[in-house]
Formats: sequence, C-alpha cells, structure tokens
Amino acid sequence: MASDMFAKPDFSKKVRYNRKQKEDTSDWKECEVEIYNDAYESVEDTTGVQSPEQAPQTETCPKVQKRFCRCEQWRLLVLCTVLSAGSIILSSYMVVYINNLQMEVKELKKHAEGSNKTFSDEIKKLKNRIEVFEGQWCLEGWKRFGRSCYYKSTEERDWHDSRDFCLDEGSYLVVVNSKEEQEFVSTLNQNATSWIGLFAVSSQKSEWFWVDGSPLTETFWDEKFSKDPDTYGNAVFLSADGKWTQLNKTNYKNWICEKNNSRSFCS
Repeated sequence: MASDMFAKPDFSKKVRYNRKQKEDTSDWKECEVEIYNDAYESVEDTTGVQSPEQAPQTETCPKVQKRFCRCEQWRLLVLCTVLSAGSIILSSYMVVYINNLQMEVKELKKHAEGSNKTFSDEIKKLKNRIEVFEGQWCLEGWKRFGRSCYYKSTEERDWHDSRDFCLDEGSYLVVVNSKEEQEFVSTLNQNATSWIGLFAVSSQKSEWFWVDGSPLTETFWDEKFSKDPDTYGNAVFLSADGKWTQLNKTNYKNWICEKNNSRSFCS
C-alpha cells in the first residue's frame, strides 16, 4: 500500500474541446489536446508529489495550420493566374485595336489623296473654261494675254492719234508691267515699230509715266539710246527687236492697244 502511495501518478489524459480555427468564413474545427503531467520531472512539493495543475502542457494543431496555409497558397495562385490571363487578353485587344486604327489612317490618306486629285482636276477644268471664256471675250482682231486683250494696228499714226484710237475702242496704249507681257507684245510687233503708252511728263525735270497714271518700274530699254526723256514731247515705241526707244510724239508709227476694264486712262 505504501508503495502504491508514492508511485508515479498518471495524470496523462486526453481532453476534447472546441477551438475556433477560421479556415474559411465561419468554420469550427475540432482538435485534440494531450496534457502530460509529470510530477516527478519538474517541481516537487513538500511531500515530494507535484500537483496536476503544475504539470507542463503542450498544444499541437499541425493539420489545421497546414490546411490554412494551403488554402492561402491556392488563393494566391488563382489570383496570379487571373491577372496573367487578363494581361494577355488586354495586350491582344490593344494590338488588334492599334492595327485597326492604322488601317483607318491608311484609308483616310487614300481618300484625302483622291479628293485632292479630284479638286485639282476641277480647278484645271475651271481655269480652262475661264481661258476659253476670256478668249471669246476678246473681240475679233484682238489677242488675249492673261486677263487683257491686245490689238496691233496695221496702219501708222502719231502718238496722240494712236492713243485716241485706243480710247475710242475702250482701251489704251499698252502698259507693260512684266517681262512676260514685254515678250508677248514683242511677238505682236514683229518686223515693225509701235507706240506704247509710256510718255514724258514735265515738272521741274521730265519723267516717264504710263497712260494709266502708274509710275515706271520695270524697263526694257535699248542700250544704244538714252533712257532719260530728251524733251517733254517724247514718247516711247517698241523697235523691231522689241526694245524701248524714245522719239518725238509727232512721228508716225504703228501702235498696240490693251483693253483691261480694271484700269483708268490718262492723257
């Protein structure tokens, strides 16, 4: 009996209890806890016997923790998979969208080029119609250049009578404003000499002026002769080779008239 009294008591037992382990949203899991009490390996009381309350306790729930970790790993894997799939789909969509935009830009360029060509063709047709109309507008015996009509006489008169003839026809002696116009009137004046609308005007010093009142800008003088007015009574004529030469207005020459309704005339 005495040996039984001091024998090592067996406090080891299994206790079942409910512990809240939240694996999902509201699941309760049950685990076992084994309590081992060894009265003789730890603390001895005065009687040499350790109480069950002082025995060390060990708690283990490895299965629950592992299941929780696996669940989190699966969630992370699914999330990464979804994000990767979304990135691939978005990239594919952007590639298709960009390709469609490039095709639309090419179509717009083709359409714009076609429109420009059509517009240019219409402008050319309109210009041709205007030229035909202007050509028909010039009276018989007159020739068109630019927006003006020109008449080259076959008889000779002095400068004043030549000027009056042009005025009677609603025109004036030709005023040369450009190199192109000079070349044109020179072709009209082949093998002849003709008065033009440039004459000397006297103030303190004689100067050249056109019959429409405009000042002299471009000149095409014959270098063999003087360019400054010799006398107040001089005017200019075209030589047979198209050069400008001055002579007294009383001399007889052919003349060239120009008709342009945008100009006024001076005497």
